[in-house]
Amino acid sequence: MADLSMQDTKKLTGTASASGVTLTGTNTQFASDFKVGDLFEIDAAGTTKRMEVKSITSDTVLTTVETF
Repeated sequence: MADLSMQDTKKLTGTASASGVTLTGTNTQFASDFKVGDLFEIDAAGTTKRMEVKSITSDTVLTTVETF
């Protein structure tokens, strides 16, 4: 699971899991919470990684430029 946070510290809903460049959410609102080019940070095993949104397929699926 990934903890999501926006640069403007917007609180997001739901939970998410990542594989490759795809982030899949449950009870998320990716389409309204993000836009292409947005940056968000994840905590991956104690290391913070900054990810860039490449595309948004739906409220529950988005892809990133970087690999998770």
